[in-house]
Amino acid sequence: MIGALNLNNMIPVDISVLQKIDLHIRSTDTPQIIAYKELMKDQLSWCQANQDIILKRANQLYDIVTKYPDKNKNLVRRCCDFIKLETILDKYIKNTLSTESNKRKKSHITLSQIKKNSEIISKKQKEQHKNNPKKDKEFQDID
Repeated sequence: MIGALNLNNMIPVDISVLQKIDLHIRSTDTPQIIAYKELMKDQLSWCQANQDIILKRANQLYDIVTKYPDKNKNLVRRCCDFIKLETILDKYIKNTLSTESNKRKKSHITLSQIKKNSEIISKKQKEQHKNNPKKDKEFQDID
């Protein structure tokens, strides 16, 4: 399996627009769909096993690009404009909330909630890694 996480292309997303993907293999699935579902399962499993490292790197990149853009111009050029995307997401949420408020309430998560949740997940993963120090070879340089 070959894959890549392009953290430079990460975008903020409100939980209300997320959709679950059915990875259960059905008798009606074509061989191509079965192979794709298996690939997605493998990638999801890898991401879950390495989520603390992924979150750490994502947060580091975000901080470098947003707090020190003048010192990292080449990196900034390769990344999405995180601040602009967050502003657009905030506008979307406000617009959606105002149009949906009369219909029904939706569950929305703020950027600060996402960051807080990622810190909690990271701490839990660190505790798990203390009990089970098995790590992917690619990420051993982070500790």
